[in-house]
Amino acid sequence: MKRIRNIILFAGVAIVMNACKLDNYIEPDASIHGSVIDAATGEPVQQDIVDGSKIIYVEQGFQNPEEQNMAVKTDGSYENARVFAGKYNIYFNESNFLRPDTLKSHAINRGENKLDFEVQPYIRVTGANITKVDNKIVATFTIDPSVANKVKEIGLFAHIDYVVGNRFKLVEAKQQVDAPLNTPAVYTLEIDLTSGN
Repeated sequence: MKRIRNIILFAGVAIVMNACKLDNYIEPDASIHGSVIDAATGEPVQQDIVDGSKIIYVEQGFQNPEEQNMAVKTDGSYENARVFAGKYNIYFNESNFLRPDTLKSHAINRGENKLDFEVQPYIRVTGANITKVDNKIVATFTIDPSVANKVKEIGLFAHIDYVVGNRFKLVEAKQQVDAPLNTPAVYTLEIDLTSGN
């Protein structure tokens, strides 16, 4: 009985040790970070928390390379601290600006890499003035289009967190525009704090 137990124990240890082969894959040896910058103003292009821009990068040198993506943060910055050094095609899949051309075979070197994108946003929100008047939050701002484009809707969102967006808010005020904007236009939106919208 003792001998059978020792044989089973030995076989179990042999199986476990055989399964623990040394991982021969190298770990990512590079990082990439930067910002999406308005080419005209030099300011970061802010993004929606959920529906913001996504950077797609595809490592070259493989027969069927996989698309990977990085979400651009609400402040217009992005970062991936664990990529492999190599050549990549880099482009935007979704954006709130005119998409720049694809960077073909862009080299990401070992260590830290910085890559800013200068872009032209579809619109710029300028002159924002947000005040509390009685039980209302009143926002007045200018929408300055950089391209002739139809604007469907504008909105004002509020949340207890500083990060807020179309799908991440507690209260909102929206206005249908449904018109092409060719020149700057001033808008005012109000959120009634007593009614919750």
